[in-house]
Amino acid sequence: MSVKRIVVALAVVMSVAACGTASQPESGSTAPDVVTLRTGTPVASASPTPAGRPIIRPDATSEDIEELEQAFPACMEQNGVPQVRQPDGRYAVKQGGGPPVDEAVRKAAEEACRNTIPESWLDVERRTNPEFADLLRDAAECLKGKGYNARVVQDPDWRISYDSTEEFMAAGDDEIVCTNEAFAERIKTYR
Repeated sequence: MSVKRIVVALAVVMSVAACGTASQPESGSTAPDVVTLRTGTPVASASPTPAGRPIIRPDATSEDIEELEQAFPACMEQNGVPQVRQPDGRYAVKQGGGPPVDEAVRKAAEEACRNTIPESWLDVERRTNPEFADLLRDAAECLKGKGYNARVVQDPDWRISYDSTEEFMAAGDDEIVCTNEAFAERIKTYR
C-alpha cells in the first residue's frame, strides 16, 4: 500500500471519528458543559449574579464591605425580623440574638432578602468564569515561586490549598497578590 493511500485512509478514519455523535448527559446531570482552551478540563458554567446582588470589589475597603453588609439586616427588618443595632444606629451584622421570631416569618424574610447578601468578586468568578481553575492554578504557581507548597483543589469549590494551617496563614498577603496578578484582566471588569 502506498504512503498516499495510508495518509488518505487515516484522514478518512479520523474524520469519521471526529464526526461521531457525542453522548448527551442525562437530564438533571451535573456534567460540565464548558471546556477551557488552556487545559481542556471542563468547568461547569453557572448563572450570573442575580440582579441587584452587591459585589464586593477587589479593591473594597473594610468600610465598603461593612456598608454593603447593612442591606441584609435592613431588608430582614423590613420583612418582619427585628435586628440588633449598634449605638450609632448601624446594624450589628456579625452578632446573633435579637427577639425570637416565628420560623415562617424568618424563612420568608431570608428568601426575600437573599439578593441583598454581598458576594465577593472571586466568588462571582468561581461561579461564572470557565477559566477560573486555570487562573487559580496561575495564582498557585505564583505562590510556589514565593516558596509555598500551594496547589489547586476542588473541595467542593475550586480553591488554593496548602500543606498546613500555618502555611495558609503565612501566605495571606502573598495569596492576595498572586490571585490579583492571575486575575488581573478579570479584575478590571469589577472597577
